[in-house]
Amino acid sequence: MRKSAVRTLCLVFVLLVAMSSVFSGCKNEKDDKNKSTKTTALSDKSADNATDSNNNADDPEEKTSSYDTDHNPFHSNPFDAGDGAEQTGPVSADYFDDAVFIGDSVTVKLQYYNNTTAALGKATFLCIGSYSVTHAIHGTLDLTFRGKVMPPEDAVAACKAKKVFIMLGMNDIGYVPMDECMANWATLIKNIRAKNPKIQIFIQSGTPIYIGGQTGSLTNAKMDEYNINLKKFAKANDCRYIDVATPMKDVNNGLKLEYCSDNYVHMSDAGCELWAVTLKNSINKK
Repeated sequence: MRKSAVRTLCLVFVLLVAMSSVFSGCKNEKDDKNKSTKTTALSDKSADNATDSNNNADDPEEKTSSYDTDHNPFHSNPFDAGDGAEQTGPVSADYFDDAVFIGDSVTVKLQYYNNTTAALGKATFLCIGSYSVTHAIHGTLDLTFRGKVMPPEDAVAACKAKKVFIMLGMNDIGYVPMDECMANWATLIKNIRAKNPKIQIFIQSGTPIYIGGQTGSLTNAKMDEYNINLKKFAKANDCRYIDVATPMKDVNNGLKLEYCSDNYVHMSDAGCELWAVTLKNSINKK
């Protein structure tokens, strides 16, 4: 009986040890699974954090604006407002360096004045006494440039001028009807543009006449009528009209004595100075 009991106790002990090992193995396996799951979760979280970190690293680039010289206002010239910007103030004398002046004896006086003062820079003068619009289009009296006689359109081309200032009419209005005067102007402008397609054309008003120098066919009333028509013509033909007459007039609508050199139509130095100043002040006016 004793031996049998001992054997039974030994068998029970072995079974208990075996069962303990099984339970221990299951627990370890479960713990390993939990550890593996936690490790995977941590790994996934680290990966997500890394992705978020990378995304955050890109954010500053997306928020930073890049500019080039075409769009960055800080790279543009603050003094360059573009071709359409309105400019103000008088131009300087060198504005006329690439300009040519066409006219009669009234403009000849301006040429003499500019030769001594350079008030109009290095402007070229194509002018001759008694010249008229009629002469200009018919070739009955031609201009001279560097010793060669030529029509105005060829002379302007030879000068390589970019601007032309024309004052003609004093020798037309006394005997040419007004509508014919304007038709002759149309021909003159057409001829000049044909040889000089990029030229800027400035048409100056005719100047007033000294009150005591008026004649039956050459009067200030006639000149005023002519200038009104000339202004309309300039606007209709894409030319700039410059009124140089008004500043020169006295209370009687004639050329002020101080601006007249011969009690007739020609300018004194003071008249030429005013003329030059009027041109400079008129260029940028709209």
